[in-house]
Amino acid sequence: MIQAIILAAGKSTRTWPLTLTKPKPLLKVMNKEILKHNLDALQGLVNEVIVIVGFKKEMIINEIGLNTGS
Repeated sequence: MIQAIILAAGKSTRTWPLTLTKPKPLLKVMNKEILKHNLDALQGLVNEVIVIVGFKKEMIINEIGLNTGS
């Protein structure tokens, strides 16, 4: 089984004020969230993706529909 880990936990102070209301992984580039670009790039390459969340983690979990492993 091949796994990938995406680090999406930082506060991202260099992207302020864009990250006042949402975490950087949910900022859109070309009309799609950065995290979704990463997940799409891994499609077919790995069996499992682990996303490490922290800052505003509830927004990431709700938007992407991540399995929290519980």
